[in-house]
Amino acid sequence: MTTTPARWSAADLRRFLSAGRFDRYAQVAGSDAAGERLYEWNQLVAGAWHETLGSFEIVLRNALDAQLVTYHQRVHNGNGDWYTDPRMPWGTNTRLAQSIRKARGRATLNNTIPEVHGKVVAELTFGFWRYTLANTYQSTLWAQAYRRAFPRLRPQRRTSVYDPITRLHELRNRVAHHEPIHTLDHDALLTELTEVLTWNDPAAAAWVGTTSRIPAVLKTRP
Repeated sequence: MTTTPARWSAADLRRFLSAGRFDRYAQVAGSDAAGERLYEWNQLVAGAWHETLGSFEIVLRNALDAQLVTYHQRVHNGNGDWYTDPRMPWGTNTRLAQSIRKARGRATLNNTIPEVHGKVVAELTFGFWRYTLANTYQSTLWAQAYRRAFPRLRPQRRTSVYDPITRLHELRNRVAHHEPIHTLDHDALLTELTEVLTWNDPAAAAWVGTTSRIPAVLKTRP
């Protein structure tokens, strides 16, 4: 038995999404019908950002992890598993230390499988990497490790990396929570993302730029 797909209207969307959410789009767009189109476009651009930010986060975390491995070996004469060492600059009773404990738990299924370095790194959140770039670690992580992850950054100011990563992390959170992002300057954010990747490795920037759907989606804005 086949059924004919039902039609929907802006009134239905207001009911599905809640008046509070849908009316924000309708008010900006000027009508219910235009609000519907704007909401749908917001979903498209959020999906494109989800993909691109995912690629960005993977490149970033691998670059920073590589420097933490070297830092741990050089400064603490460790084996490179920096996340196990209480001598790291964030200590043991901090937000970052708590993030590491949670990541190690997820990576090992609460200590039921062997711990693997790469899996722990993958379980650490975008926010973790952002906060390790904060001013608190200017003289330790940045000066002694992280600046080497951005060899093409001149001058090598921490804020040049931290500020755009903060904005990109905030964007990632908005996307993850299905919040409106149609008012943002997407071109500027994409430029910042590309710059950070270029400072790390131009090939990474080229790869993300080639695979990103964001430019194409921006051209379809209603």
